[in-house]
Amino acid sequence: MANHTIKPDMDIVSRVPSKVWEQIFGHVSVHQLLEFRLICRSWRSIVDGCPALMERILLKFPEGFVLDREYKPEYLVPARNLSLEKVRISTVDSWWTTFGKAIVDLKIIDCEFSLSKLLELLKPMESLKSLQLTNLNQSKSSRLVINLDLSHVESLMISKISGDVLNFLVPSFTQLKRIDLPAGLDENKIINLIHSLKDSLEGLTLDYEPTMLKEIIQLKQLTHFTAREGDFSNKDLIEIGKALPKLKSISFCLSMETTSLACLSTMNELECLSLKASTYYCYIQSKFFPCHKVVRDFTVAKNLKLINFKLSGIIPTSDSLYKYFDNSPNIVDIGLFYCTFNSWLDIFEALELFCATLQRLELHSLHVENTHDRLTEYFDSLKCLKIYGCDIPKKLLIKFIRLCPQLEEIQLSAMITLDDEVVLVLCQNLKQLERMSLNDCFFLTDQSVDYILEHCHTLKKLTVQSCPKLSAEAKNKLKSLKNVRCVVE
Repeated sequence: MANHTIKPDMDIVSRVPSKVWEQIFGHVSVHQLLEFRLICRSWRSIVDGCPALMERILLKFPEGFVLDREYKPEYLVPARNLSLEKVRISTVDSWWTTFGKAIVDLKIIDCEFSLSKLLELLKPMESLKSLQLTNLNQSKSSRLVINLDLSHVESLMISKISGDVLNFLVPSFTQLKRIDLPAGLDENKIINLIHSLKDSLEGLTLDYEPTMLKEIIQLKQLTHFTAREGDFSNKDLIEIGKALPKLKSISFCLSMETTSLACLSTMNELECLSLKASTYYCYIQSKFFPCHKVVRDFTVAKNLKLINFKLSGIIPTSDSLYKYFDNSPNIVDIGLFYCTFNSWLDIFEALELFCATLQRLELHSLHVENTHDRLTEYFDSLKCLKIYGCDIPKKLLIKFIRLCPQLEEIQLSAMITLDDEVVLVLCQNLKQLERMSLNDCFFLTDQSVDYILEHCHTLKKLTVQSCPKLSAEAKNKLKSLKNVRCVVE
């Protein structure tokens, strides 16, 4: 049978409004979108002229590629997003002038080029909003000057960059709304930089030192604040809460002295909260135990607008997390990492407050001193469940899975109670499951593979790794699943 290229009915193409085609193309994959724009000029014009569609496309030059005088591209997709990683840039040729004008998001990572070439790259990029620069340690000539306007750039993420280059480049970004500063910068340089951006900055990521607080609380437009390192005292947090009324997202590390979290109540607009504590663990009898216990009290704290909550290395006082959740009724995404609890009852009683609304839950390496399997409420809104390295009693784990019938994604890793019986319950009860990941499971056998093949008919992605009792034959059965993207090792 002869092959025929399928072409659209051009009359239909012209009669259907462009806005309708944009909505249709918005529901196809990026690969399909690129294929559709090659079919006819009308569709190409619609796709290329729609920012929402073009922002889905990332153009990435292959590692080791050389942009030099010999490179003359006949055609490049006019993408809005460009990634240059481990690329050598010897020349910025005339084709770049037109191509660079459309770029909105640019990432330059571990590339070989001079600072003068970077300035040539940036000069025509009048639409650029977001810039990431990684590993810029080039020397700066004293004769090099910046003669371009970078005030349109709103987001700047920099890492592994020399102080000279930072001082040379950053002052040109006069209207930045978001900046991610690398570790190891001089405190005074950071303070001066924050001061220069106090009227525009909305998002700030850095390694915190107490000397920076005075300038941080002057950022009246700040909505997102992340401190990767550095401890905050209760006094620091109260000042931040009172001084920054627009703050919607904050991530920080608690000092050893900060035991009461009442300061959170001063952050009335908070939607995303991530708390960390420097908790050190001892390895005893094949398990990790906290070497010191600094207990944190959430009892009187409340954040009515909070939707995303993350704890890492925290030991809450008894019932205080329950009371905080009760005072923060709109949380839909919870993550607990390396935390210590008295019992599983403390955890699940608090979680059951959101049984009708919780959409995503992640439990990672929790230390729970006592077991308890009392659990009764259905989590009908829960779509994603990830559990790693938690010794949840098998009876409790099975009960919890049965109470999460709407799960679309589940990841279970490094759990000694995960065996064939648990997999059977999972396969039989999760009728909406699309993505499943089972990793570091030392008690799964070929029987689990049979359960997956028999019951999991809605799967779209399956990952099974480091399960030593699975035979090569069983792994091959999983790899042969139709319409399922499999990673089996």
